[in-house]
Amino acid sequence: TYGDWSSDVCSSDLYLNPELSDYALGLLAKSSYRDGMVKYIDSSIVVPHKFAERGIGNEKQFHETGIVYLGDSPYLLSVMTKGKDLKQLSEIVADISKIVYDEIPQTVKAF
Repeated sequence: TYGDWSSDVCSSDLYLNPELSDYALGLLAKSSYRDGMVKYIDSSIVVPHKFAERGIGNEKQFHETGIVYLGDSPYLLSVMTKGKDLKQLSEIVADISKIVYDEIPQTVKAF
């Protein structure tokens, strides 16, 4: 379902077999969180992703990791942020994700 690429990345004898790997990716792809990494990605693109936020005093952290299945060029992106405003940190992740999403097709063509 998610292809050999995700099996290589997410599955090994130490972690999950291919069936459980596909199951986990399927759960992560159903996330209802539409800000952060997936905010500016076409909704038809499958993106299994996980985010986390943390706040201690005035310091906030927002982190997100996902696999973007962009045609023949899937890629893994992880972004970790720290600041004072979770909404702003989520937007920073969205902006970085958009830059990568927009750049990948041109980069792949160059090779």
